[in-house]
Amino acid sequence: MKQFTALDWDLSDIFSGIDSPAYIQFKQQIGARLHSLGQNIEVVRAATPAPISEWSSCLRQLEQLECDIDHLQSYIICAYCSDPAAPGIQREYGECMPLDAAKEQLTGRFSSGLSSLADGDFDSLMQHQKISPVGYHIERLLARSEQQRDSPAYPTHSTHSSSEADYHKLTGALEFEMR
Repeated sequence: MKQFTALDWDLSDIFSGIDSPAYIQFKQQIGARLHSLGQNIEVVRAATPAPISEWSSCLRQLEQLECDIDHLQSYIICAYCSDPAAPGIQREYGECMPLDAAKEQLTGRFSSGLSSLADGDFDSLMQHQKISPVGYHIERLLARSEQQRDSPAYPTHSTHSSSEADYHKLTGALEFEMR
């Protein structure tokens, strides 16, 4: 069996460690932003007529959270590769999974909200100045939501979209509490 050789990476320009105040603050901010965005998405989904600028804002927040969570996970993976025996690295990676899962849940809520927009509202959203560069991404979210809604493989429930139903089925309806 081949022996794993740790990589010699200096990650201190990102965070000085998983116990550093900057790392802890970054992770806590992600949790708080996920919670806030969840509330915002529910407000936007319930609003009539559809508030296009708020939909745009939610999408941009969702995309930024995805980047930040990816950044956090990449940092942990690189820290592990640099020092596999470092205390807490594997635990820390596991602790980041609920953040990623919560982001996926919000993506499902956002997508199901998109699929419920009237055609005119959806067209207005697509033409919004801050959305047009990511229009393809939105169209894919909508198509995925509609495909899942119409597929017998994704049973729907009266209170959840198809993607949320599938998400809850896979996770056992886990509730995520952010510290």
